[in-house]
Amino acid sequence: MSGRVIRGLCAVVVLALPQAALPQSAPPTQQTAVSEGSEDPEAPPPTFDEEVVVSAQRREEALVDVPIAITSTSVQRLEESVVLGLKELGEVVPGMRVDQYGAYTQPTIRGVGTQDVIGPGASANVAIYVDEF
Repeated sequence: MSGRVIRGLCAVVVLALPQAALPQSAPPTQQTAVSEGSEDPEAPPPTFDEEVVVSAQRREEALVDVPIAITSTSVQRLEESVVLGLKELGEVVPGMRVDQYGAYTQPTIRGVGTQDVIGPGASANVAIYVDEF
């Protein structure tokens, strides 16, 4: 075979492979209804007193529309959990661990953190903001 024919066949294969990788339509699954009695009747319904606005992308967005994991807690929950500092905050926020190295605090969320944050001015992968600061 000539080089042109081989290149042409390769081009056809390269263009045809993505079509084979398209998702296949699945038959609709039947959803089961959740019984109303399964929830704890004593548990208070979740309430939100204030809307949390995130401006990380230089535009304001509601917390539910932001495509990253953010944990926001209320003052009431912090008081109930007796959070007095960052060390106790690690017990309230799921997946968070706060280590203390002398005067420096090193937060880690779901295993993501910076191991070499030793001095002032060093950047970290995890940020903690208290009252917008």
